[in-house]
Amino acid sequence: MGTVCNDHAHFYNDPAIFEKVIPMSNASYSTKTIVHTPSEMAKTFLFYVQDLGWFECRPDYRIRRTFFPYSIRYVIRGKGYGVWRGKTYEVGPNQMLFLDLTEEHEFYADPDDPCKIYWVRFGGMQTADYHRLLECDKNPVLIARNARLTRQLFEELFALFEECTPGFEVMASSHITRILTDATITHMEGNESPDGGASLQYPETVHQAIRYIKDRHQEAIKIEDIASYVHLSPSYFSRLFKRATGCTITEYLIKYRLRIAKELLAGTEGSLGEIAQTTGFCSQSYFSKMFRQFEDMTPFEYRQSIRMDLAFQT
Repeated sequence: MGTVCNDHAHFYNDPAIFEKVIPMSNASYSTKTIVHTPSEMAKTFLFYVQDLGWFECRPDYRIRRTFFPYSIRYVIRGKGYGVWRGKTYEVGPNQMLFLDLTEEHEFYADPDDPCKIYWVRFGGMQTADYHRLLECDKNPVLIARNARLTRQLFEELFALFEECTPGFEVMASSHITRILTDATITHMEGNESPDGGASLQYPETVHQAIRYIKDRHQEAIKIEDIASYVHLSPSYFSRLFKRATGCTITEYLIKYRLRIAKELLAGTEGSLGEIAQTTGFCSQSYFSKMFRQFEDMTPFEYRQSIRMDLAFQT
């Protein structure tokens, strides 16, 4: 069974159906909720929506609950507070609260500036991965890089589940992916530009580290060497680098060396031992091991595949 839609659409305006309001009062907020039963196809392959909508809080709005699975609340205007694992987080315009609803949480409006929120409750195979990637266990508040686009994506989500056109679940999954991708890029950048939008570059210390790796990839490089170069402690720098790039320093170094190695495999007749030495791997066997681990083939197989491709093109 799917969403009840078109002229049979049913919008639940009674907040008690999904939310326990503290104090229990129909005056605490106004809302529209669109309910949906996801298809088996959506639950297997996609981000699948269970319900979504908007609500506009009044000053006394407050909820406390657990639920399943995940939700994103995007603040359009005003201000609210999320209580998560004993800490309170302020959520303002163009910010999102991304929560694992299996854990108890609380949300309440700022009494002096109550908020209007777009929200979606969803699941899917990659949802927990995004939650971990965005480090929401530490801080569930995210920033959208593009306020206009994020609002548009939510409003298009509402329209998809109201109209139920062919392929609407696939389109909805795509919209959620775009929302999460936007938040992930902002999270990786780790800083904001002066006008309030997210900057389009890595932090300078990460840029310096990447230049260091590229300039010295043929040498034996330790994390401590790079951290010292950018004047940070190894532990702090490691966290900063992973947040910005999505991978550890060691992984980044290996991938960069493999990138150079692939160019040499494709464009030269150098032996595997020569290429391993040129790209900074300590031995041919370690080079081959890392190549297979990251590329799912051996260096020899990669060289052969490239040459076969070139042969077909000539």
